[in-house]
Amino acid sequence: MQWDATVHGGFTSGTPWMRVNDDYETSNVDVQSTNENSVLNFWKKALKVRKDHEVLIYGNFVDLDPEHEQVLVYTRTLGEVTALVVLNFKETEITYSLGSHGARTWKEDAKYVIGNYPPGPPGAGDVALNGDVIVLRGFEGRLYI
Repeated sequence: MQWDATVHGGFTSGTPWMRVNDDYETSNVDVQSTNENSVLNFWKKALKVRKDHEVLIYGNFVDLDPEHEQVLVYTRTLGEVTALVVLNFKETEITYSLGSHGARTWKEDAKYVIGNYPPGPPGAGDVALNGDVIVLRGFEGRLYI
């Protein structure tokens, strides 16, 4: 990613050895650092969440549905703490049943921690776990602990 909107994306005042992306004026650290919902700030938040929850670093990994072609759903468990990660790898929305793949073995009072979409009202990106069904938007990922 480019640093800023200056010539050569802020990498050099000389002649760069390779060209910068054409979008350097709008997609750069300067622009993204001021946008709370930018990719840069999402990853800053995600890395902080990982650092704050040892279960995400040291927890035992269990893939709950290894044959599914669209959704990756797994848990990580460390002691009494279990994290549930649900990722939709396609651009289409999917309604996924967590219960049919053993995901109900983790705590039902798990809280939504982070996702790559802002939480929305029920039916439009609702992040609450109501029963064992979860609706994921295209390329959506969520973490519950």
